[in-house]
Amino acid sequence: SVEVEALFARLREQNPTPAPIPEPKPGVLHSPEPKPPPRPTKPKSAYEQRQQAAVIDIPEAEVPQSGTPEPERSGGEPRGNVPSKTDLSETERTSNEEDSERTSHLDTRASVLDPLARELGRKVKRALQDDQSSVLDRIRTVKGRPEASEVLPSAESQIAQLAATLRGPVDAAYAGGRRAAGKTGGSTTAPAAMVDGLAATMVERLHARLVEAIDDAGDDEIAVTQRLGARYREFKGQDLDAVVGDALAAAWALGVYDATPAGRTLRWIPSVEGNCPDCDDNALEPTARGKQFPTGQPYPPAHPGCRCLVVPLPI
Repeated sequence: SVEVEALFARLREQNPTPAPIPEPKPGVLHSPEPKPPPRPTKPKSAYEQRQQAAVIDIPEAEVPQSGTPEPERSGGEPRGNVPSKTDLSETERTSNEEDSERTSHLDTRASVLDPLARELGRKVKRALQDDQSSVLDRIRTVKGRPEASEVLPSAESQIAQLAATLRGPVDAAYAGGRRAAGKTGGSTTAPAAMVDGLAATMVERLHARLVEAIDDAGDDEIAVTQRLGARYREFKGQDLDAVVGDALAAAWALGVYDATPAGRTLRWIPSVEGNCPDCDDNALEPTARGKQFPTGQPYPPAHPGCRCLVVPLPI
């Protein structure tokens, strides 16, 4: 029993009983509970020391990990995770090249047609102002209720007058298209039939409005004058820029077409991709000169407001 008493005395010395923690007083903050002191390490027996010596310590870095292995690193960067320009697919490179080419052709055309559009717009406005003054003079000379057939010029005379106004800028747009296709010689004058057709389109859009303004105004001369003025202002403010743009874009496209040798493949380039399904379809099928694109046209425009263009593909 003396040996047992001595053993328990040693255990009590190694694991002393912690002092009791006093109860906190009401309303007084108390410090957190103190951590008990670490227990002293018990000396290992000879058997335990031999067992520990027999264990092989495997470094953590050499232990294989489950899952996807980490990619090899070179210079501190993972390989294969960051795509470079050389990693782009062939389709992406082709798409980027086509976008760059399309932008280049559109910019080339704009550098020629934008100044011409401003010039032609001013000329057409002056011609329309002269035309309006002539119509008002006739209305004042008519006795009784005016009729459109009496005071308006004939559609043929309006077309001839407007064609003369269109001639210079349209010829310049046509010549620009020929140069863009690589043709430096030959005629630089747009076909007369094309100029007359553009003038007829413009007159058609205005003439019907003028007839309605006069015939539906009644006997009031002031009302007729006001209605006519409103129709001219409406056309100059809302339609003129679009009509002028159509005329010049068509002249440019015809210049490219006429300058392209027969049988050479033409590519249809939309001004804005995704804006018109028909034009997007045409862009998918390069077509030989002399044949029609899927929408039935040999060259743009495909519809009013179309600003597409064609370019000959390299041989």
